Amino acid sequence: MQIEHPTERLTRRFPVLSPQLQRAARFVLDHPAMVASRSMRAIAREAGVPHATMARLANEIGHRAFSELQQHYRDDLAPPAHSYAGKAQDWQQAAARSDQTLRASQRDVLAELHGATEPAAIDCAAKLLLAARKVTVAGLLSSFAFAHYLHYTARMMFDSWRLGGAGRSGLADEIADLGAQDALIAIALHPYARETVEAAKIAKAQGAKLVAITDHRTAPIAAMADQLLLVPTDGPQFFPSHVALTAIIEELVAVLAAKAGKQALDRLSRVEETRRSLQQYCA
Repeated sequence: MQIEHPTERLTRRFPVLSPQLQRAARFVLDHPAMVASRSMRAIAREAGVPHATMARLANEIGHRAFSELQQHYRDDLAPPAHSYAGKAQDWQQAAARSDQTLRASQRDVLAELHGATEPAAIDCAAKLLLAARKVTVAGLLSSFAFAHYLHYTARMMFDSWRLGGAGRSGLADEIADLGAQDALIAIALHPYARETVEAAKIAKAQGAKLVAITDHRTAPIAAMADQLLLVPTDGPQFFPSHVALTAIIEELVAVLAAKAGKQALDRLSRVEETRRSLQQYCA
């Protein structure tokens, strides 16, 4: 079992590494969050070395594969024990708290989103959803409002989209009908809603595709996902930040709209016209 953290071993071994391995090691030491969240090939591109160099670096410090090295950094970023009250107390007592502090953290979260989820992942998720016969969006607790927002905007283009968990039956009614031609979008942030996780398991068992939007690779729905979209949620106030979640939903809907074709645009036009006919808008 590897007990020593990779950071410690890389630091100790750095002077005897080859120049190429030093370049790779320096990148790993300087960008732990990226090492935790991106593929080996993507990390190698950013470091400016062949991906085989990253594999050799892992071997050099006693790992059989780069994924073993990565796991240490993923464990470092695992969600902490959950305590809203504790974080709120810290926020109250912070001498430097201000609107500027919160806004700076929001900018940081959006910057981290680009490292956590690449545009190619959103593109793949959109293709998966467009190929599905029916799409159900599931998210409970704090994620329900965002599941509703995603469903509301996407359904203007696609009449095949459904929102799970809106009624008293929870997610059961919508999940029960999912099959191999369908897809489920599950949104779950720490602390993870149990019903969302169980619904994802059932949908996968029935053959449905799963797009998981969550905050960590170790989240319960992450390992099941056909396409994983990661969103950072760290922030100074007591509740997890949902800024990145909003951003990724908007980006996903934008990609869907770009790829949807004329039929979706025709429906969007009809929905908008019907809403105006019903005087749902003030102006």
